[in-house]
Amino acid sequence: MSVVETESLTKVYSGGVRPFSAVSGVDFTINEEDFISVMGRSGSGKSTLLNLVAGLLRPTSGSVSINGRKISELDDRSGSFVRNSEIGYVPQGQSLLGNITVIENVVLPFTLFKRPGEPYGRAKDLLERVGVGDLADSRPKNLSGGEQRRVSVARALMNSPSLLIADEPTSDLDLETSSQVMELFSEINREGAAVLMVTHEPDTANYGNRHFTMDAGKLTERTA
Repeated sequence: MSVVETESLTKVYSGGVRPFSAVSGVDFTINEEDFISVMGRSGSGKSTLLNLVAGLLRPTSGSVSINGRKISELDDRSGSFVRNSEIGYVPQGQSLLGNITVIENVVLPFTLFKRPGEPYGRAKDLLERVGVGDLADSRPKNLSGGEQRRVSVARALMNSPSLLIADEPTSDLDLETSSQVMELFSEINREGAAVLMVTHEPDTANYGNRHFTMDAGKLTERTA
């Protein structure tokens, strides 16, 4: 079953001297079992593609469907609910809120829409799973870069998404921590969540079971 389908997905920026096509006519499908890695040079359109798939940007033309719903055609509230419920996003760099604790950062996605249940038990379990359960009451400023990345992964998983999106998830991590994060992504994928990841690092890309290259806004799957 497909989690994501794009049709002629295009994003053109027109604020400069001439229009610039960051993503150009991308057609691809992500299925439940897929762990997709996307590589490409800086400026090739990778992060724009992720933001389009996540519904954070509206396409100039074409469409994105998440579990059969075209998110580019939804109003702001409905689109936000789909993102919050179906997508976990691990952005590039550090993105935790510094004025709340680690566990409050993880719980945050649960609180954005009214839901039944108590979120702190799941948040604690997720922190334990990513190996930082003892840091639940700490502030992000007191964590290492690797610890912050683990918390970001736990936060992305809070609402049990069907799609995990990660933008350069190992770019600022040492080799050992990178391997641990990627093993966690592989485990999440085996449990049923599709993964869409952008990376510059071949070792990280090798964790994927499908491999793509982005160049000048064009997405091409590598079969070899």
